[in-house]
Amino acid sequence: MTAPVAFLLVDDDAVRGAIRFALDVEGIGVVVVSSVHDFQDTLPAPGACLVMDEAPGSPHMLAALADLRARNFTMPAVILATTPTADFLEAARGLRARVVEKPLLCDELSTVIRWLSSGGAAK
Repeated sequence: MTAPVAFLLVDDDAVRGAIRFALDVEGIGVVVVSSVHDFQDTLPAPGACLVMDEAPGSPHMLAALADLRARNFTMPAVILATTPTADFLEAARGLRARVVEKPLLCDELSTVIRWLSSGGAAK
């Protein structure tokens, strides 16, 4: 079985570095991407998952994912969010994305990535 790969779209350098390190320790490959535009023409790769970090007060990742979904982007997605509202959770669900709350605890993110990368559905 091939190890899962997370395409990591995180604006904050420190957060991106910490997540990258944690996923690497868990045996998950990481490809850092700088923009949602990097996925405009990307087909979903087996075992791949998009991980996006939603900064507090700036819901641009939901809009970016909505744009990707409108372009038939089907790669599983995880959105990291601090204290997401019910509306945020509903919007993410509508975009077929799994929300993982920050702060990240234990191995929750790597578990979700493995689940989605193996064909599990976002809840």
